[in-house]
Amino acid sequence: MMLTGEEPEEKKWQDVAERRAREQQNYARSQKNNAAEAVNPKCYMDVSVGSMPIGRLYLELFVDAAPMAAENFRGLCTGEYGVTADGVRLDFISSSIYRVHPSVKKGGGYILGGDITHQVGCGGQSVFGEPFADEAFKHRHTTPGLLSSAPHAPNCNTSRFCITTAKCPQFDYRQVVFGKVTDGMALLERLEQVPLNKNFSPKDEVRITFCGQQNKTAPYEGPFKSRHCAIVGVPSTIDAKVQEAASSQVDGNIDPAEDDVA
Repeated sequence: MMLTGEEPEEKKWQDVAERRAREQQNYARSQKNNAAEAVNPKCYMDVSVGSMPIGRLYLELFVDAAPMAAENFRGLCTGEYGVTADGVRLDFISSSIYRVHPSVKKGGGYILGGDITHQVGCGGQSVFGEPFADEAFKHRHTTPGLLSSAPHAPNCNTSRFCITTAKCPQFDYRQVVFGKVTDGMALLERLEQVPLNKNFSPKDEVRITFCGQQNKTAPYEGPFKSRHCAIVGVPSTIDAKVQEAASSQVDGNIDPAEDDVA
C-alpha cells in the first residue's frame, strides 16, 4: 500500500499499524501447530515498480551476528520507533530502491535501498538516533539473497541496506551481513530487468509500498535501550564506544553507490 495524500496522515499510519497487526496475527495462526519459533525476526517488504506491485520479499535477520543492525532493520520494517524530533518517520514504507546493479555486470549483483531521508543513496536514519558502529563481520557476501548494511563510511550505519543478487566479495569486511532473503528471489531477478540509468538507478520509481514483521520476538536488549529523546522509543545519542569507534576511522569504507564498475 503506497501512502497518498488522500486521507489525513494520522489515519494513514493508523491503518498501516492495524494491517501490520493483522498480518502478524495471521502468521501466528499459521504457525500454531509447528515447532517453536526461532529467535530471529522474520520481516517482509512489498515492492512496486512505477504503480505496479511486483511481489513480496521475506527476510530473516541474524540477531546473533549483528544485533544492532538486525534491530535497526526490524524497527524500520515495523515503524514502531515513530518519528524523530526533526520529523523523519522511521519506516521503510514509501522509501525507494535507488540502485540496481545487475549480476551480469562487473562488480557483482546487488540492490540498494533504505534511504528514508533523501531516497537517492546520500542519506538515511537509524532507529538509534545516530549512525551506529559496524558489528562483527561474521558472514561474507558469498551468495545471492544476503542482506547487509550500506554505510557511506566505517561505523556509519543508518537505514540503508544492500541485498545481493550474486556473490559480492568486494563488500566483505566493509558491510555487515545481518540477514538473508528466505523467499522472493524471483522478485530480485525481476528488479534486475527494470530499465536503468547509466548510474544504475531505475528509470521508473521502485518503492517499498508496505513492510512489517511476521513473527513476534523478544524485546531488544542491546545498546541504546535506555537512551531516549523526546519522541518515545527513539534514542537521543549513540553509545560512547560507538562514537569513539566512528571518530577513529575516517577512511577505508566506500559507499557502494560510489564504487561500481559498469
